[in-house]
Amino acid sequence: MLLIASGCAMAGRGEADDQIRNLRTTYGVATAVTADLRIIARPADGEMLAFNITLWAQHDGSLRMSCTKYNVPFLECIIAPDGSFEGALVRDKQRVSGTLQEIAAAVAAGDAAGGAAFSELLTMATILRLGPMVDADNWRWHDEKEHVLLGDLDGDKLEWHLHLNGMNVSSASLVADGIPQFTMTFSHEREFERLKRPQGSRLSVRGDNTAYVFRLRNFAAVPGISATNMAFNAPEDWPHTTIEAFLEALVAPDGDASSPEP
Repeated sequence: MLLIASGCAMAGRGEADDQIRNLRTTYGVATAVTADLRIIARPADGEMLAFNITLWAQHDGSLRMSCTKYNVPFLECIIAPDGSFEGALVRDKQRVSGTLQEIAAAVAAGDAAGGAAFSELLTMATILRLGPMVDADNWRWHDEKEHVLLGDLDGDKLEWHLHLNGMNVSSASLVADGIPQFTMTFSHEREFERLKRPQGSRLSVRGDNTAYVFRLRNFAAVPGISATNMAFNAPEDWPHTTIEAFLEALVAPDGDASSPEP
């Protein structure tokens, strides 16, 4: 993700770290958050998908979510910090388990247009909880671009690039081997209880020709999420379905594709 620091000359790592500290103060950090999101996905060669998601993001990076698709109950799910998930397809009365990495790989391969509405939920939840700087460290100015900062993520040869517009983050990208894997562009920033967050975001994903719009409808920082809200209790007698079948259900344009705009 990318940061524009207008009016700044080339700077060393110390100055980049100082800039990030200032931004963390500006945006604020929450221990845990609850949020309601509206996600619209428009595949280039398909019908619009519309999701409404309620999420509970815990301090350890775990995530509980409840999702409707075209305003019909669709998915209940809990996602671990490593991306593994357990879910229940409510209408089909089926259980599913897997990893967000599997979903992201299918999206990048062009096999699940619209699937990033699910595969990037942990990223969105992290941005909501920690701000757009997330938990990257070792910030530095880009060697060639005056207004770009790079942050290392967990030593995985991944970089979090931020573009700044003054003291606002205008976009962010996850970059691997110099190639953006996804870019999130922020708009309509708003202050929620002293936390500054983007109310609107647009997402583009490598290998996916889908246009994604995220709209933050409700947001609150909380000390923690209760065990009740984090509990996942799908009926044990529901059969397990495959990741492939889950992906098909996720991106199928069932319902009214002309649902209202977010």
